[in-house]
Order: sequence, then C-alpha cells, then structure tokens
Amino acid sequence: AGGLPGNLDMGKLLYNNLGGAGPDPGVEQSLRFGNVATAVDGTQIDMSVTAHSSYFPPDPSQNGLVPTTYSTAVGGARIAAINMKGGSSVGLLVKFFKAGSTTTTVAV
Repeated sequence: AGGLPGNLDMGKLLYNNLGGAGPDPGVEQSLRFGNVATAVDGTQIDMSVTAHSSYFPPDPSQNGLVPTTYSTAVGGARIAAINMKGGSSVGLLVKFFKAGSTTTTVAV
C-alpha cells in the first residue's frame, strides 16, 4: 500500500478508549486519530495507539488532543497526549490503517 511521508497530522481524534479506560465506551480499545497522513499512493491513513500491558490512567479524558502552553501563540495548537499515573508505565503499539478501516498499512 505504499509508504508514509514524514509528517503526521494528529489534529482529528476519532475516539478515546485506550486500554478500555474510556471515556468513549463501546469502541476499539485504543486512541484512534483520523487522516493523519496520505500515503504516496493517495490513500488516507488513520493511526491507532493501543496498550499492550496494564493501563490505569488517573483521568482518561486527558488522553487524546490537549492544548499546549504554547497554544495561544500558535492559534490553538494541540498535542497528542496519554495520561499516566506517576511512576507507572505502559507498553504501546502504534499502527497505521487505511482510513475508516481495519486494513493495516504500516506498523511501527
């Protein structure tokens, strides 16, 4: 399905349910970002982040896109974030899919 260019646009969070912690119940247990890139063949690409070990965030609503302290200077920029309990860790897997599907394009 072709490669990905170097830049990812993480501006569209489709759902937030990393490790099944919510706050979006009933969807895949991941953070999924839509249309993060366009493959060299023109295919739109989504990105999914899944937990591959225990994940117990103090506030899962803080996962996804959050404002930066820099955001007012750059017109409301947001960054992708994963909320973690201090002193904890989690194994993460990032995969790229054809937009709106479960067809894997590239795994990192």
